[in-house]
Amino acid sequence: MALRIGHTVGEFHWQAGSEAGHSDRLILKEEDLTPYSLKNLEARPGFTFPYATDASRTLSPEKVTRVQAIYWRRFQYKMSEKESGETAVTFTEPTQERAFAKADEEVVTIRGFSGVLTVEYLFSGIYTIFPPKKEWSILFSSCASPVVSFFMPDSEGSTGANCNSSTGDTAQEQPSSIGQFYFRDRLIATNPAGFCRVGVNYSGSLDTSESEFDPQVTGKSLQEFQQYLFRAVDMGIRRLPELAVELAIDILTNASALPDDCGPIPSFVGSDTEVKHAYRTAFEAAWRRLDPNLASHEGGLYPYVQSLILADEEKALILDLGMHPIPVDLRVRLLLAMCGAYPLVKDHAETLLLSAVGAAHLPTGVDILKAALPKLLPDADLAADPLSVRQYTHSYPRVVWDPDTRVFVMASSLGARRCSVHKDIGADHIPESGELQAREKESSSQCLCWIGLALQAAASSWQAKNSGRRSRPGFDEEFFHILLDCYQTAFPALRTSGLAAGSQGRGGLEPPSVEEDDVLSYCSSTPPRSEGRTSQASRDSPRASGETPAAKPTPPLASSTRGSTTVPYPSPGSSPPLPRRQVIRRAAQLQLQQSPAQPNTTATGSGAQGPSENREQEKAPKDMTDLFRMFEKAAQGMMGMAQASKPYMVQWQKESAAVREELAEERVRRTALDAAFAAYKLESEAALAANAEAMKQKDARIGHLEESVSALTARVQEQAAAVDRQAALSQDQTERIQELKQREKRWVAHMKEMLAELHRSSSPQVRNGAASDEEEARGPRKRVKLS
Repeated sequence: MALRIGHTVGEFHWQAGSEAGHSDRLILKEEDLTPYSLKNLEARPGFTFPYATDASRTLSPEKVTRVQAIYWRRFQYKMSEKESGETAVTFTEPTQERAFAKADEEVVTIRGFSGVLTVEYLFSGIYTIFPPKKEWSILFSSCASPVVSFFMPDSEGSTGANCNSSTGDTAQEQPSSIGQFYFRDRLIATNPAGFCRVGVNYSGSLDTSESEFDPQVTGKSLQEFQQYLFRAVDMGIRRLPELAVELAIDILTNASALPDDCGPIPSFVGSDTEVKHAYRTAFEAAWRRLDPNLASHEGGLYPYVQSLILADEEKALILDLGMHPIPVDLRVRLLLAMCGAYPLVKDHAETLLLSAVGAAHLPTGVDILKAALPKLLPDADLAADPLSVRQYTHSYPRVVWDPDTRVFVMASSLGARRCSVHKDIGADHIPESGELQAREKESSSQCLCWIGLALQAAASSWQAKNSGRRSRPGFDEEFFHILLDCYQTAFPALRTSGLAAGSQGRGGLEPPSVEEDDVLSYCSSTPPRSEGRTSQASRDSPRASGETPAAKPTPPLASSTRGSTTVPYPSPGSSPPLPRRQVIRRAAQLQLQQSPAQPNTTATGSGAQGPSENREQEKAPKDMTDLFRMFEKAAQGMMGMAQASKPYMVQWQKESAAVREELAEERVRRTALDAAFAAYKLESEAALAANAEAMKQKDARIGHLEESVSALTARVQEQAAAVDRQAALSQDQTERIQELKQREKRWVAHMKEMLAELHRSSSPQVRNGAASDEEEARGPRKRVKLS
C-alpha cells in the first residue's frame, strides 16, 4: 500500500526484526516531491530539503541535481507530465510541467485486491472517509449528551452491494454491511443497536475490547447506550418523517431492536396529538411498504398480538370497526400503546363511542334505564341526566362510563336490536291501514330486553373505570331487583296485558281489561278505585257471561318501594306495553273490525254483552249535560295538574335564571381568558422570534469563531513546522561552527609550527610546503561539506 498526501509520497514495507524472536515491523518510507523552483532556492542560502538524511543516499545534495530528480520522480509517479516542447525531463521550474497532483489531495494505492471490490467498501471501517448519502443526526438538549447519527447504507457505497454478483470467494470475503454500527466514526464488529437496515454512528462512551482490528462492545456502558439509542429513535420518529419510516420498518422486521430494559417511555416534547400522529403515520407507511397489498386497502390498519389468548376477539373487533388487523410482536404492541398511537382496540372503540354524535331517535325504555342507574350506582355521582345515547353501530362497547361528564354513554344500536325471542313477534298482527296502525306496529316491534344488558354493561364500565369498586355489598343480587322495580315505576301510564300467543296465534291481540271509568283517566298515575266499578267489572267478566277468554290479563306486580300503580313486567314472549290511550283505541278498533254491521249487538248464543261493549256504552255521553260534566271533570283534572306542576315551574325558573347568570359569568371569564391567551400568545411568539434570531446570530458568531480557530490552528502548525526546521538548521550550523573552530585551532597550531620551522630554515622547499599548507587551510572555507 502506498500513500500520497499532497506532494509527499510514502510506501509501506515490512522490515524484519533486528533480533531473534522479534516480529516484523511495518515501516513507512516517505519522500517529499514538492515542485520547488530552483531560482527561489538559489536565493535562500540556508534552505535544506525535507528528509535530507534518507534522501541523501539516492539523491545528490546539490540543489540543481536534487530539483531535477524531484521532477523526474513526479513524472515517473504520474503526478505530472511534460509540457509541449520539452524533450527531456530536466525541469527546474514548476512552469515546465503540467501537474496533476494537488496539495490538498489524499491518495491511497493498494495492490493485491480484487478489482470488483469498491473503494467505499475497502474504506468502510472509517465513517468519515465516504459518508453516506442519507444521514440523520439526533442532537439531545444537553451539551454533554452524545450525538446519535442514523444512516442508510448506499446501494453501491460502503455496503459493497454491487459485489454480490461476483464469485463466491469474493462474496464470502465481504461481510454483511446491513446494520453497521460505528463508534466514534470507527466500525465495530458487534452491533449493539440491533437494527437490520439502519446504521448507527454513536459518539458517546462505550467500553470496547482491546483488540485493535476487531473491537467489540462490552461493559456496563451498553445499557446507557441503549437508553440514548431509544431516545434517539423516539426523536427521529417524531421529527424526521423519512427516518421514521425506516426505523419503523426495522422495528417491525426485528423487534429485538427495541431494548429489553430501556427505562420508561421518554417524555414527549410535543403534544399528545402530534406524537400519536407521528407514530401512526410512520408505522402505517412501514406496513404498507412491507406488504404492497395493503396499499389498496381503504380502511385503517390496527395492530394486535397474535400470540395472546384474546387475539381472536381483538381481531374480530378490529374487523368490525372497519380496519385491517396487523399481527405484531408484543414489544412493538406495547410501544405503540404507550405512545398513544394505537391504544388497546377496546379503548379505541370506547373513544369512538364517546366521540360519536347524539342519536336522533331514542329507543323505547331509555327512561327505565335512566331510573335504574342512580339506584344501582348511588356512589357514582351521576349527572342530572345520567344517560346519553350516541349514533354507534359497532358491536363493542355497549355502554361506557365517562368520568369527565359523569354520564353513561350508550350505543344506539343496543336499543335498536331485538332479542332472539322477540325477533319475529308483532310482524303481521296489525292491519296495514292508516297511520295509527303503522305507529302501533312500530311500537310493538320494539323489545325491552336490551335494558338489562345495558344496565349490566354500565355497571361493568363504571367498576372498570373506578379500579373495581362496588357501590355496596350485594351488588350482583340487587341488580335484577333494581331493574324490575324501575320497570314497574318508571312508566306508571303503561298498563298492558302484552301480546298473547293464544287462540289468535303468535302476535294476536285481545282487547285489554280497562279499569278506569273515563277516557281521560290515563293522565293520572293513581287510578280511581270504586266498588261499583269493581262489581260492574265482575258482572261483565267473561266467566260470568259464560265465554271462554282467549288470553287472561296479566295481574299487576306489587311494588316494593312506593305506593304507586305497578306495571307488570312483560315476559320474553310478549311485546312491550302500550300507553293506555293506545290500548283503549286499539280495543275499540278491533271490536269494530270484528263486527262492523252490528257494533252494539250481543254475542250469538250467549244472551249477554261483552265487557268491552258494556264499558263503551257506559263511557258514551247520554246528553249535553253528561258531555258538559265530562269536559268539566277533565278541565278540573287539568287545573289540578297545573297547580301541582306550579312549584316545579317556579323551581325551574329559579334554576334557569341561576344557570343563565352562571353562563353569563362563564362567558365573561372566557372572553377575558381568550384576550389574555391572545396577548400571551403574541408575547410568546415575539419572545420565540427574538430567541430564534439571537440563536441564529450566536450560531453565526460561533461559525466565525470556528473558522478563525481553524485558521489560527493551521498557522500555528505552519509556525511549529517552521520552528522545527529552523531548530534543525540551527543545530546543523552549530555543529559545523564547532567543526570549523576545531579545524581553525589545528590550522593555527600548524601555522605556528610552520613559521617556527621557516625561521629555522630558509630553504625554498620549506617555503613551498608552507604555501601548500596555507592553500589547503583556505580551501575548506569554500567547500564546507568536505570531510
